[in-house]
Amino acid sequence: MKRQKAFTLAELLVAILIIAVLLTLLAPVISKRRKDTISINMSNYKSQLFLFDKNNPLCQEIPSTTNKIKCLFTAPSGVSELGAIAVSGGGGGAGATQPSIEYGKKLTVANATPKTSKTQELTITSGMSNVTVSELIGSGAGGGGGSWDSSSSSGAPTSQADCDPYNAMFIRAKYNGTGGKNLCVTKYNVGDTNGPTIASSTTTVTAGSGSCSANECCWRGTTASPCTASGSWSGHSTSYSGCNRTVCTWYAANASCQSWAPNGTSAGDWRLPTQNEMKGWANNINENTDWATNISQVSTYLGSDGLQLCDYSSSSHGSVRCNSHYYNCYGAHGDGCNPSYVWSATPKGSYYDYYYLSVGTVVGPYSGYPRSANSARCVLGGSQTLTALSGGGGGAGAYVKNYQIPNDVISSNIGGKIKLFSAAGGSGGSSA
Repeated sequence: MKRQKAFTLAELLVAILIIAVLLTLLAPVISKRRKDTISINMSNYKSQLFLFDKNNPLCQEIPSTTNKIKCLFTAPSGVSELGAIAVSGGGGGAGATQPSIEYGKKLTVANATPKTSKTQELTITSGMSNVTVSELIGSGAGGGGGSWDSSSSSGAPTSQADCDPYNAMFIRAKYNGTGGKNLCVTKYNVGDTNGPTIASSTTTVTAGSGSCSANECCWRGTTASPCTASGSWSGHSTSYSGCNRTVCTWYAANASCQSWAPNGTSAGDWRLPTQNEMKGWANNINENTDWATNISQVSTYLGSDGLQLCDYSSSSHGSVRCNSHYYNCYGAHGDGCNPSYVWSATPKGSYYDYYYLSVGTVVGPYSGYPRSANSARCVLGGSQTLTALSGGGGGAGAYVKNYQIPNDVISSNIGGKIKLFSAAGGSGGSSA
């Protein structure tokens, strides 16, 4: 038998020991290279904060006639996510008020006008000592203006103050038909000044000249004849003309109310009135009541303090007259304008219901062609909750009581002055 050379057991153990030592020494190098291959350079990933401030160079101010700041932000290319935080601003904290200086002399810098700063001074004399501030108080201004949260699925407006931001009338539940709830009802037609805006999907033309072949159409201009431009009843008057009221097809009326979202409300919060609600108005529209008593803002005799519907046949029953103007809304059903007709939201087969005011009474419902040109009012309430979202007041200023100014400070500032400054209180924040 031929013998072959091989490792002894001792030699094998020594070889394994050498390999283990080498691996231990090389471990940092291997680990570092591994980390180098999986590191990610984050230098190209950035976030940016846009501040809603007309002094912000990134905010392009949009001209506005409503005394509100509007900003247009242009997002950089490649942006994958946008977040927004909306707040209702609180008032700023006021300056110190009601302070006094003792040792036989007293100064008061009470600030009765919160938006006006006031200053008084006391000269430091050689005989002055033991100067104590007995009380130093500051307080914030009022909170922000009201805005509204309509995210809940229950509740309704509770007073006229809830409807004022929308140029709408508060109509109490008892006047909104069987089982009705409180409502905000717009005082002006869709498309009129101070009324709901016409949906962007709608074609708008001038009555008497333009024609519309689409389903969503509105006509502006002279839409009634004969008519009266204004009226006055028992001290209540209106300048909402019965001759020039925007009229729309049912499709445009419905789309405009559904898309209207003023002052914090959301698209879908507003709608056309139901048939049941309009029946309630019909039962109470002839009440010759005083607006101040808050009895019935539906009344025909309340002028601009009421719902401001217009009458088909007469201006002597508490409303301006707005008879139909035939052949002046080209493209509408029969080419006629019907500002005294008001759309409801209730469909009836292939037709849609409307009501009209005649001789002081709401008459209807009548089934009309959806392409007829009628008035449209929008309603809020019944299924929404209006909750005030006012901004908090500004933080109170510091309160200091019985603080004595060190005598060495007084003695080293002979001829100088102790100055009491009452800063103007911060203004209330704007609505959210």
